[in-house]
Parts: sequence; C-alpha cells; structure tokens
Amino acid sequence: MSQEHDQIGQFNESKCKIHTSEDIKAFCKNDLCSICFKCLLGEHRNHDVVMLEELCVDDLKDNVSKF
Repeated sequence: MSQEHDQIGQFNESKCKIHTSEDIKAFCKNDLCSICFKCLLGEHRNHDVVMLEELCVDDLKDNVSKF
C-alpha cells in the first residue's frame, strides 16, 4: 500500500482498510478514522465527516484527550 503526506503532517495509508480498492477521501470525527466513499455511505452515514482536503488540526483538537 502506498502512503502520502497529509495536511496535518502525518502519514496515512491512501487505501481504505475495509474496501481495499477504494481511496481514502474523508475522515470520520466520530470514530477518528479515515474512510472511503463506500464507508461514508454505509457505516459512517450519520457521522460527523470532513473531506480530507478540508481537514485541519482544529477538527481534531477536541479529540486529543481520546488518544
């Protein structure tokens, strides 16, 4: 699997762990995970989701205590 450097300075896998042929396109703030469009339309349908190109540190700062 390839890796790419994202906007907040971390390395993330570019393929979905569940739908291995799908590219990661978004981040689920409820489950704190990267997701593809299939995940977005399925399990994460009613979750608070941010598209990767719009994701910034402020989206994650309230969840730091969960790590």
